[in-house]
Amino acid sequence: MAEEEFYAGDVHAEEEEQVLIALPTVQTPPQADAARSLVAVAVLTRTRASEILRQMEVVKELATKWAGVFKLCAFDGNTFYVPAEYATTCRGGGQFVVLDTNYTTPEIAELVRPQIGIIPGAVIWEAFDEQNRFGVTTIELSAEVLRAVAVGGILSPGTVRNAGRYTLPAEPMLVPTPDIEEVVM
Repeated sequence: MAEEEFYAGDVHAEEEEQVLIALPTVQTPPQADAARSLVAVAVLTRTRASEILRQMEVVKELATKWAGVFKLCAFDGNTFYVPAEYATTCRGGGQFVVLDTNYTTPEIAELVRPQIGIIPGAVIWEAFDEQNRFGVTTIELSAEVLRAVAVGGILSPGTVRNAGRYTLPAEPMLVPTPDIEEVVM
């Protein structure tokens, strides 16, 4: 684990507003020291969330043509992992929390092969420790959460919601977002 202060803004260099979503992870095989569990912090922008939603539609279409579960995996450098004690607002139990965009942590976990797994209706992130002793997988983050990020202005720091059961607010959102209509609708 690194010992220097890590600023979340270092992960994604774009000028676009970022949404940092902390997600609990499951370690496989389970670690003996449960106190050293990790939290994944996904750094998303409106553009990135829209891209993931478009890929989710591709996966959904392919899944209708092929038998079995279909998943699209790709390497993803827009996520980092921190010890759970440095993301104390992340409560686990299927919940995600939106972190402040200025979030910093004194320690990050040195994991390799970070991947995003896109399945119909949800996304997960996975990574492995350097010695390949264990892997971590986040809980599923629903397409509705990604839509909220893509639309913008809905999720604010401190928001804690169920990652699988989140739904967009019922009120109409009049936010101009180019090319999002086919993804959100």
